[in-house]
Amino acid sequence: MHLYHFTLVKPGSINQAISGCFSGKKYDILTEKHYRPTEIVMAKGNILELYECEENGNLKCLISQDVFGVIRSITSFKFSNTVEKDYIAIGSDSGSIVILEVNSNLNKFTQIHHETYGKTGCRRIVPGQYLAADPKGRALMIGAVEKQKFVYVLNMDGDHLTISSPLEGHSQNTLVYSMVGLDVGFDNPAFACIEVNYEGADESDVAYQSLKKMLTIYELDLGKNTIVKKSSEEIDRSANLLIQIPEPLGGVLVCSENYITYKKEGQDDVRSPIPRRSGMPQERGLMIINSNLKVKKGGDIFLLAQNELGDLYRVSFNKDGNRVSSVSLQYFDTIPVSNSFLALKNGNLFCASEFGDHKCYKITKIEPNEYPETYESIGSETFPTFTPPMNRFEALMSDNDQPSTTNVTCLELVNEIKSLAPVTDMKVTDLMGEGTPQIYCLNGRGPTSSLRSLRYGLPVNEEVAAPLDQQATAIFTVKESMNDTFDKYIILSFSEFTMVLSVGENVAEVTESGFLTTTKTIYASNIGESGEFVQVHPKGIRHIHPDRVNEWNSGNKIIEKAAVNGYQIVVSLSGGEIIYFEYDTSSGNLIETERNDLSQDVACLALSPIQDGRTRGRFLAVGFYDKTVRLISLGEYDMMSILSRQALPADPESLSLIELQSGHSRDETSLYLNIGLSNGILLRSTVDSSTGELSDTRSRFLGTKGVKLRNVKVRGDNAILALSSKPWLGNSINGKIEMTPLSYPALNSACNFSSEQIRDGLVSITAEHLRIITISSLLDKFTPEIIPLNYTPRKFVVHDETSHMIILQTDHNVSKENSTDRPDYIKVDESQKDPSLSKDVEYGAIKTKPKSNLWASYIRVYSPKKQANLDEFEIEDNEAAFSITTCKFSTSLSGAKSNESLIIVGTAKNMKLYPTRTCDCGYINVFQISEDGKLQLIHKTEVEDVPYALHAFRGRLLVGVKNMLRIYDLGKKKLLRKCENKSFPNFITSIAVDGNRIFVGDITESFHFVKFNSSENSLTIFADNTTPRWLTASALVDHNTIAGGDKFGNFFISRLPSDVSDELEDSSTGKEKWIWERGLLNGAPQKATEIVKFYVGSMITSIYKTSLIAGGPSILIYTTITGAVGVFFPFTSKKDIEFFTQLEMHLREKNPPLCGRDHLAYRSYYFPVKSVVDGDLIEQFNDVDLQTKTKISEDLQRTINEIAKKIEDMKNQTGL
Repeated sequence: MHLYHFTLVKPGSINQAISGCFSGKKYDILTEKHYRPTEIVMAKGNILELYECEENGNLKCLISQDVFGVIRSITSFKFSNTVEKDYIAIGSDSGSIVILEVNSNLNKFTQIHHETYGKTGCRRIVPGQYLAADPKGRALMIGAVEKQKFVYVLNMDGDHLTISSPLEGHSQNTLVYSMVGLDVGFDNPAFACIEVNYEGADESDVAYQSLKKMLTIYELDLGKNTIVKKSSEEIDRSANLLIQIPEPLGGVLVCSENYITYKKEGQDDVRSPIPRRSGMPQERGLMIINSNLKVKKGGDIFLLAQNELGDLYRVSFNKDGNRVSSVSLQYFDTIPVSNSFLALKNGNLFCASEFGDHKCYKITKIEPNEYPETYESIGSETFPTFTPPMNRFEALMSDNDQPSTTNVTCLELVNEIKSLAPVTDMKVTDLMGEGTPQIYCLNGRGPTSSLRSLRYGLPVNEEVAAPLDQQATAIFTVKESMNDTFDKYIILSFSEFTMVLSVGENVAEVTESGFLTTTKTIYASNIGESGEFVQVHPKGIRHIHPDRVNEWNSGNKIIEKAAVNGYQIVVSLSGGEIIYFEYDTSSGNLIETERNDLSQDVACLALSPIQDGRTRGRFLAVGFYDKTVRLISLGEYDMMSILSRQALPADPESLSLIELQSGHSRDETSLYLNIGLSNGILLRSTVDSSTGELSDTRSRFLGTKGVKLRNVKVRGDNAILALSSKPWLGNSINGKIEMTPLSYPALNSACNFSSEQIRDGLVSITAEHLRIITISSLLDKFTPEIIPLNYTPRKFVVHDETSHMIILQTDHNVSKENSTDRPDYIKVDESQKDPSLSKDVEYGAIKTKPKSNLWASYIRVYSPKKQANLDEFEIEDNEAAFSITTCKFSTSLSGAKSNESLIIVGTAKNMKLYPTRTCDCGYINVFQISEDGKLQLIHKTEVEDVPYALHAFRGRLLVGVKNMLRIYDLGKKKLLRKCENKSFPNFITSIAVDGNRIFVGDITESFHFVKFNSSENSLTIFADNTTPRWLTASALVDHNTIAGGDKFGNFFISRLPSDVSDELEDSSTGKEKWIWERGLLNGAPQKATEIVKFYVGSMITSIYKTSLIAGGPSILIYTTITGAVGVFFPFTSKKDIEFFTQLEMHLREKNPPLCGRDHLAYRSYYFPVKSVVDGDLIEQFNDVDLQTKTKISEDLQRTINEIAKKIEDMKNQTGL
């Protein structure tokens, strides 16, 4: 077995984010001015992304690159004499410090410096965990959790950044908690660290208790080129975070439990308490976990800081001359708990949420006098209190939702970045009957959690939907002038007439537009540059001037097809004659230039676009019903000569000639001929702009209907819209052409639409409706449908008979919805409720701690077809639900119908997680589900521990209880134990079944293979794995093979050797032969082998075997805790294995990862990679420069186009 891997959805969890201007100045076409964009660099584990944040809060992804490493820390810096762009410094698991810049021309991150200082991996004594920059960009300090620190001196040599050899600042037996660069102006650069010297701490409890946290200042002497420890001062033992304060104040804020302290050399310390929520117990500590600086135009400095509950504070400084006299903290607002949040220069605040979607807010209030005085803390020892306004959590948890007009929030939610992190469970099935399976994921934590249905397709927003009296056949838009921004008319063509709609504040029908409305329209477009239109109809061509209308009559023949490109028109008449017109710029008239009788009916036409510097398009493409396409010249000296032909497998439905970006630069374009066939296949060929030769033909199946093509513009770039049984969009991203479906029903016809209200849209017709839609994102290949949940979802199953989803929701240390024991500090101030926030996804604290070991569990029944919750069953008596399955028992007792699928839920009573996992007992709950989705508890069976694994087995139920595997049958009052095996090592987490063979997953010891002997009613372990694995997910592949994922991010497949399998099935003795054999390696007598090993980057939470297209290959889809979705699927030939293995080897060598990590070492993080080709690396072949592509293609003895086509075909096998 050899697998191909690639990522479907990139990780959504953001570890760190930084802001700045990384691309340098940009030019705005609309304002015709240069501007400095506000940009955000996000580190998502192994993914580095660049976003631009516009003033309205719109977040646009510009770059997304896989670094094939773990990004541990990231910071930005710039030189005081360089204001063009910011640079990026990264500390990773590569054992190197890497400095990057954004190359706007290539639209990618490029490596400037790569300095190695230590071993690879995330080690405690290898720097990379902490990274700080001097505010003037003169030095960087990179530190480890323990002992080691390096300082690098930075300089600018002209436009070239230089970096020195590292200077050591090591401290033996020292742990670091936080690190920042101090703003000291142009004095020697200085860095501050929170440190603890733990020497001798393990000798006694007294020594441990006497440990002291120190604020240590390291200074870089630029003259002597040395790093020295300038000072070390004892600070509060609970100190956890340092915040840099810029000049002219300087100094640092030390954040500790309940207090923040301002420190600066030569000044007394200034301490202020952190405001608390009303009713919060005094013994409950409160800590600042995040901060971000903001400087007002007048030079006043303040910053925003966030506590562990999500509350934001405005921290400002009261000055006495040049000294800080007091520090003021004022409650600002409440947002999700963040890994990073950024106060941006354009007045927005970006929140990289710890769980769930990431938010972008507009700061609506910023002045101190806009806040209630009672929320303020100024240098006193008493704790001021506040009550947060209404939030989503309270909207779900409170009993009284009466609205109020009071709202003290200072932030307005304007945008979101969707994130699946963390995914807890996943299934792939077609519950909607669409013909294509949907990916259903449970994700999030607490009230931020949700069920998400992912459909393959670009996300689409429907802006307008209006009914039509009858079904239209085609739609067109025209502008007042070709260079205008907004459209003037929408032209709807029906079978016997045409309707013209004017575009303005309202869309209304007009009668005096100049268009002929008594016949259908074949084509309508702008022509020339003087506000002229052209309408092609069956009887002729209507040229509409601002002051007159010219008509060209086709005589006795009917015009069947037409093509227009703004200056040229080609029409085909019945019988196969084509007529070519050109627009005369001097007279403003259409001139018939050429006629050609092709002797057969024309199926479709397309004109090539007019290139810059030319007056006409070079080519005409003509499709015929004899299953051929001809490319004809429109050149002055070879007019109507045939340049190339292409045979087709079916009749052509439509044609398109379009220029798309073929390289990293926007100036690198190529001309492509797209052919939509009647059988639903799209062909794309590259056209040689000089000779017209067709090459590099690629095909893609789009649907069951004939493919209609229309050239459009999306985000200002050329794209092609392909309409079949579903709409598809073809566009170029960094030179790579991608065809992606739109997550929208089938369209009959569509074209571009632009108005003052909708700038970048598509107007379309579907059945008897006119619809205007916009595409939300070109990078998100899956469209999520979000169903919010109240509590953390754990597992879910699909009830086969009703197609309902049964979802387990369980939270630890929270109060239930109807509970009265919630503490005051998470209750709502009824006078401050804002009903709009409960409708939007706004929330504050998502977690509370009313009691130790208090659990809230619910079973929710959801219908995807009805998009409604059918039932919510509360599990009482402090039981926590952890497992669920469906089971059809062979017996029909206790009111259950014969062969009815029952719901089985495993719960634990009074479970404790610390210091060890214990519970009073476990229960196996049996539920019956009615046709309307209501749950009814039949009975519950007590067991010794939590039944964490459940699975149906031959009309009975398999249950994993601690280290015991049992078989239960259905009884009248409880389940009846029939069989048991107590030989498993630790704790059973998963069960899979194939026939009589049972695959059991242990929490630390990988898989065990079990045989059930029906004659003796026994369970016997006959094989296990030699490698210990901390299992988190599994999926059955076949009778001998099972796939698994562990908590460290390793994907693997275990298979029984063929001789073990044969011996098992051929055994005919009384007891199986392997029982009498002696155990091997302190385990089962036979051993499975791991035939596949691969590191995916983060903990795998679920694996599912499925096929995404009818007749397609079986694939394994997995999800991770960071919100990534990936796929493994098998190669079908040895030639493909050899080709992609060699290509992967060349890319590893010639295109090393961005952050310095070796790709082979990264994918072999814990175990050597085996039998997997990394498609994420293969995809980067399209992103490397031409010289590297040429070298690789020469080594592989193939052309660049052949390699690119091979990569595309490989991915298309899955239907993605």
